[in-house]
Amino acid sequence: MASLESIGTELVDYINSHYQSNNLYSYVLNKVNSLTYTRTGLPLSTEDREKLGKIVEFKLQFGSDKNIGDTVYLGESETSKAFLDLVELIKKGK
Repeated sequence: MASLESIGTELVDYINSHYQSNNLYSYVLNKVNSLTYTRTGLPLSTEDREKLGKIVEFKLQFGSDKNIGDTVYLGESETSKAFLDLVELIKKGK
């Protein structure tokens, strides 16, 4: 499995380029639900789903090229309930 940061970047890039797609939620959730650990083959833990959700939320706010811990400059942002709902679904695993 790739790092959570790289998976988060991939998901945000997909969200940004397909935000009008009717299949956005199902694609992202299927992608997350299919993730497994390389060594064990087990699905993501609740803790890692939570981390991935936070990474996606951060990258949606500040850009997919930013990582948690980077210095970012706050500017005007737009709150999107649809994206926040999707982040919550990523965290919960539904």
